[in-house]
Amino acid sequence: MKSYGSARMLSLFAMREAGGWALLGDASATDQAIVRAHRLYAKGPSDADPDWLEFYTPAELAGLEALTRADLDQHERAAAGAEQAVLRHGDQFARNRALCQADVAIQQAVRSRSLGAGPWDGWYVIAPVDACHSLHVRREWTVPGR
Repeated sequence: MKSYGSARMLSLFAMREAGGWALLGDASATDQAIVRAHRLYAKGPSDADPDWLEFYTPAELAGLEALTRADLDQHERAAAGAEQAVLRHGDQFARNRALCQADVAIQQAVRSRSLGAGPWDGWYVIAPVDACHSLHVRREWTVPGR
């Protein structure tokens, strides 16, 4: 196997692979890819990391794993991972934070199979959109009349 020199880039590839396995419904292959992604990420940054990989932080890793868990219908784990991603994002990458917050709301609703907390979940998602500069996200999530 060719070495690309960037363990973090390979970690991102492994996490994307996990997402593919999850969509195919293969929990074992998904878990193997997730473990590989975390091991590679734990090696830390290197000079071989491309500049565009700046977005791939522990928050992004947690967020991608949460999406993967959701695709496997593991909504408890998905909600916990999405919440972790939101907390880790801090003020950086407002777009990714907003998307993770949307995922938390979705997973909480699916997990409870109830929309009883729906209004709170909705505001939890909408509030960070104001801080997000991504036109795509703002168009998708803007509430009419706001």
